[in-house]
Amino acid sequence: MKKILLKILKRLGYALLGLFVLGSILPYFLSVNKELIDETKPPFADSKFIKIDEVRWHYRLNKPSVDSLTKGNILLVHGFSGSTFCWRNNSQSFVDSGYRVLMVDLPAFGFSEKQYNKFNHSVTSHAQSIWRLIDSLGLKNEKWSLCGHSMGAGVVWEMHNEAASRVYKIFLVDGVAGMDGFSQPSILKFFLKYPPILRWANVLGKSTFFNPEKFKDLLESAYNRPATHQEASGYLRPFLIKNSGSAILEAMIYSKVSKVKKNTPINIPIHIAWGSNDQWVPKTTADSFMIKYPQSQLTMFEGAGHCPMETHAVDFNRWLLNN
Repeated sequence: MKKILLKILKRLGYALLGLFVLGSILPYFLSVNKELIDETKPPFADSKFIKIDEVRWHYRLNKPSVDSLTKGNILLVHGFSGSTFCWRNNSQSFVDSGYRVLMVDLPAFGFSEKQYNKFNHSVTSHAQSIWRLIDSLGLKNEKWSLCGHSMGAGVVWEMHNEAASRVYKIFLVDGVAGMDGFSQPSILKFFLKYPPILRWANVLGKSTFFNPEKFKDLLESAYNRPATHQEASGYLRPFLIKNSGSAILEAMIYSKVSKVKKNTPINIPIHIAWGSNDQWVPKTTADSFMIKYPQSQLTMFEGAGHCPMETHAVDFNRWLLNN
């Protein structure tokens, strides 16, 4: 009986080893080049690229036609799987109202760096890099109103932690500092960093997930209404860049949340916008944050989902400009 059991275990071991070897080799025989777009070509008329610590960032900077009439500076940071496209209904309104507006794509997202194993995706690293990007634009002495959506809320909060004297106001949109993020056990991180797993992320992304219909379904839950083809295509476009799947997996592996301490002093306005029908991040997240920072001002956008700046742009723009 013992010999039979050992024989079964041995065969099972060989079978598992065979599956492991097959799974490690197979993705390299599958194409990931379908519908790839040129990541070096500017995607928008105002697109710019810059290297910060050897990592390529995509950004868009717009300002009033007369510098002397500029009222202030607004930074817009997208959430997970977003890009500067998320702010298409907002940025020009802010510029028309007299503000210099900077939008960035965080590495792994949008049209910024996709090469994995090259970037620390912690909020602290993001915050420090954005401040260096701002400095490189000759805007080191300017104060900024920081606006972050979802995951981007943690980034702008960390920017305040890094350089509080440079921040005028903070706007948090359907996200706050200290959310759970993408924390995984060390053993899972080790497994996800295995090169064939990263290759599988690119294969499955291109073949299964990165298409207009999938993105329409995803955006419908985020918007709390059906998404248009134009909206889905705008979100999809950056995912057609080579290594998008593996880059996002790496962003999840190396993502760290920003710290929120109950007694951390903060002497600037904190404004929070939240969609009343947000299915992605519950309002209780904002409630918990406001217990720690009771000076925060919460505004609910009735009927909005997770992206009020897109679906309720007129009201959102008025909210930010009036605060």
